[in-house]
Amino acid sequence: YAASTPVTPMVCAACITGGYKILDAVLRAEGVFTHTTALDAYRGYGRAESCYVIERMINRLAQEIEMDPVALRRKNFIQPDEFPYATAMNNVYDNGHYEVSLARALELLDYDALRAQQRIARTEGHFLGIGISTHVWRGGFRSTKSMGIDNWVMGGWEKSTVTVSDNGGITVTTGTCSIGQGIVTATAQIVADVLSVDIASIHVIEKDTFAAPHGNGSMGSRSLIVGGSATLLAAKKVRQKLQRLAAHLLGVGEDELELREGRVVVSHQPERSVPLYEVARLSQRGEADQPPGTEPVIEETAVFELPEFAPEYATHTAAWGTHICVAEVEPDTGKIDIQRYVAVDDLGRVVNPKIVAGQIHGGVAQGLGQALMEEAVYDDDGQLLTSSFLDYCTPRAADMPWLEVAFTETPNPTVPLGARSVGEAGVCGASPALVNAVVDALSPLGITHIDMPLRPEKIWQAINEARHNAPVSTPYKTEAGQR
Repeated sequence: YAASTPVTPMVCAACITGGYKILDAVLRAEGVFTHTTALDAYRGYGRAESCYVIERMINRLAQEIEMDPVALRRKNFIQPDEFPYATAMNNVYDNGHYEVSLARALELLDYDALRAQQRIARTEGHFLGIGISTHVWRGGFRSTKSMGIDNWVMGGWEKSTVTVSDNGGITVTTGTCSIGQGIVTATAQIVADVLSVDIASIHVIEKDTFAAPHGNGSMGSRSLIVGGSATLLAAKKVRQKLQRLAAHLLGVGEDELELREGRVVVSHQPERSVPLYEVARLSQRGEADQPPGTEPVIEETAVFELPEFAPEYATHTAAWGTHICVAEVEPDTGKIDIQRYVAVDDLGRVVNPKIVAGQIHGGVAQGLGQALMEEAVYDDDGQLLTSSFLDYCTPRAADMPWLEVAFTETPNPTVPLGARSVGEAGVCGASPALVNAVVDALSPLGITHIDMPLRPEKIWQAINEARHNAPVSTPYKTEAGQR
């Protein structure tokens, strides 16, 4: 674990500028060897940390100059016509349209009305805060060449094979590995869409070192955009072969055919068709003539990896989103009440909305847990005091707010599937959104920052310490200039 521990600050440094036009950046990280538990990968793995830092800095600056945090973000966003964009940390973001998800989140929340409600609440003694996170994070890892330059002992590619059998079944063998993210369902759905078949007829083989191809890892939110793209390419090659064989059988041109509900159909004569399994049977058993040079087995393989924009930069596909948290703080107890939570992420083509929404829900839960309660606590002798779930608190269902999840879909031109990474979107957006909301709620007291986790006793202590100082009421101006 010690060998992978430094990767977190390395990735954090690479992503520290977020989605903003920051021309120069310096990040210093200190690694310390101790006899306590080593730090290692967790959902986000450096990206959640960078999102937290830059989003807190943006809000801190907005508070300092009394500017609406939305206006400050809009003023500094990388614009759509500036992509591919090389950051100050030698990363290339393939494309982006950050305003789209921000505008959608503000619309769902009715932002201006909520700010007006906040001003009224403050006159009545309530501590109501609005926290915004317009996070940008990279996914998919990189090309094999660029990873080799940095001495990564893995490639950036994935391989997938699609086979149509003569019994009507379709098999997909892929190097991706399901770890609960729904990649098996998404893989089957990709093939079902391309071949126009029932998803129940598709069998996905993965996590099998004997049968499945080598995989380069289901981490970095790369399974769908890299492995899924390989599957898409393989399925399209199978479709082309099916159409070529069926055209020979039916005596028509390939451009006159299309796939519908498990059959190859003549477009202008839909009564003329042949089932996919029949095409496979006739081809594999040699019961019909085949086009010259066509192999009898209907099986195709494809390999995909992310392209490079420039050799001196680490090229990544980037996902982005806007999370907004509305929270009220009870000053007498320090308790935080999350009243609303809106998450709008741009993930390119969304293959399965329910699975993606589940990914967002799970990530937000982890991010809120980090912000509210999770902490590894040691005594003076280095003994871990939070070694079980009796002592180490994580969010339960009762701790979670109702999540309003929506998507914007800006197609990703970097991958054939058009999708973006999703696995770490929720955790990247949640922590800064909540902390920004709490600090915004307490800003009339002059509070500008509180370290995570935001336990009630810590909030209560910060409130009481601030009350001994002169209150500094600096509610944000709206973009129209209203206080």
